[in-house]
Amino acid sequence: MYIYMTSPPENCAPESKIFLPAPFCYKLTGGKLTIDKKKPELLGGAMIIDAQGLTGVNISSITDEILAEVFRQKATATVVNSGNANQNAVAALVAEITAKMPEIRIFLPDTQMNAGLFRNTPSVSLLVQSAISGGSLSDSLERSVRLFGQNRIGLETDRISIDFVVPSADFAGASVPVARLPKDRTVHFSEELAVNYLCTNDDGDRHFILFDDVASLMYKIRLAESFGVSHIFMFYPHVSDIYEELEAELLALYGSAFS
Repeated sequence: MYIYMTSPPENCAPESKIFLPAPFCYKLTGGKLTIDKKKPELLGGAMIIDAQGLTGVNISSITDEILAEVFRQKATATVVNSGNANQNAVAALVAEITAKMPEIRIFLPDTQMNAGLFRNTPSVSLLVQSAISGGSLSDSLERSVRLFGQNRIGLETDRISIDFVVPSADFAGASVPVARLPKDRTVHFSEELAVNYLCTNDDGDRHFILFDDVASLMYKIRLAESFGVSHIFMFYPHVSDIYEELEAELLALYGSAFS
């Protein structure tokens, strides 16, 4: 099992014998790779690259800069957050990285476009999002594994805390701090969403609140493992308050794998 702890330079996760570093401090802008000056000097793990500014200019030289940083960081994987970036430019970048360094694992968001473009590119893996408000996480994992194979899937295990007012036309929720969650309500667990939930009636409105804790995050990891998925990504700012408890749970579960 490979568990990466993604952290921005201003909120860096501590060194760990369990979590692999995944600094989120690389951007593709103006035809260049820019690196935040506060980037932590933790070696190994993964590079998280924000490709929002990728335009298709200087793809070859950008690739060389990325690979130079891969060697310097001794990274074994990269995550390309493409978002609204030019998809043709992203495809060209991935093709260039693959051609120059096919052994580096590239994770891309699990979108229909990425699934179609990179299904036959062995070094490309899909990153499945665990934070869902409908459907089934198990179904999402099963679909992705069926398309790409279990060795080419990663799970972005994001901790959520979202308040939905129901009924709602678009089922759009608002983030709520974990510390402000009601303390005196019965908590349930949804196996389909792989998350805790509770219901409240406040100020005449009915609220449906989804939230993660250590137990639900561990459930997601074990669920991914049951599908043969061995690459997990977590975001340190969202789990910093439960970081030590997560470490202890993972050590108890996987023990020898991290020794």
